[in-house]
Amino acid sequence: MAEKPWRALPCLVHSITVSHQNESGTPLFALHRKTTSVQTAKHIPWLLLSAFLCYLSMAMPLSSLALHVTVEWGMSNFMAGIATGAAFVATLLCRKFCGDISDSRGGKYCFLRGCACYCIGSCICLAAALEALPVPARFTVLILGRIVVGIGESLCNMGINHWSMSLINLSNAGRTMANIGMSVYLAVGVGGQTGYYLYRHWGFLSLMIVSTLTPIAALIILRRLPSVNTPPSLPENRISLTAAMTKVWLFGVPALLYSTGFGVLAAFLSKSFLDRGWPYSGWGLTCWGFGFVCMRAALGHLPDRKGGCLVAAYSGAVGVTGLIILPPS
Repeated sequence: MAEKPWRALPCLVHSITVSHQNESGTPLFALHRKTTSVQTAKHIPWLLLSAFLCYLSMAMPLSSLALHVTVEWGMSNFMAGIATGAAFVATLLCRKFCGDISDSRGGKYCFLRGCACYCIGSCICLAAALEALPVPARFTVLILGRIVVGIGESLCNMGINHWSMSLINLSNAGRTMANIGMSVYLAVGVGGQTGYYLYRHWGFLSLMIVSTLTPIAALIILRRLPSVNTPPSLPENRISLTAAMTKVWLFGVPALLYSTGFGVLAAFLSKSFLDRGWPYSGWGLTCWGFGFVCMRAALGHLPDRKGGCLVAAYSGAVGVTGLIILPPS
């Protein structure tokens, strides 16, 4: 049955639910609906707090990585872009693998492993602060750490989405996704200024120490929460990566193109401030994150009411306008 493009998101979520049916034809997720309201009120806030702490580990270095690589190590902007982008490339490449883990082992299992990867990746980046190593070796260690952090981001993203979606009614899927996004980009907002402050006053070493501690705090919170017994994805109900990409590429390409702007800002906004002689460079990324959170809080209900395609179109237009009015170099 053909559906209009702007109704694809709720229909996709619904089709995933219907595909997991027991022998009587009842969606297996429906078996957990009776306890949904209690579970949501009890666990969702803790999940969102844990997501905030995990993404804080990834967000804090964003405002300082380019500065550290170019100013402290004397490397080029291209190498700074590699250092920043390594985590995002790793996130993309391991996304299917992390999704399979979430489907087969559950959201909590996936989320906990993601937190552990954040800790390990930040510890590896911590080793890059050792002055005993030559600069090329430190850069290599930094890239390795960023790759592990990117794997952690993918595991956390899959885990919290799987875990939270099992606690809510599908009619609230848009609001729940908005809340998750608010937690993530609140971390970007807080982490931008916090990371820059740590870097300017106590150096790269202190920044990586704090980045290691925040996912440990998330692990402590998550281990106290019970697993949600959602049914595993059955092999006969799974589709291939090619089939999945065929279904979502039309929505993924605009998201990819728009996210390019965020990638550039995340990598070079702080350095742009420094090159212009502007103070408070950490506030650039912070304002971006807080703007994202405010819009999610005020308009996060619109995809459920108006449709995702329409909201995405207007959001993209506003974002492009913001990039255009940025002062040129």
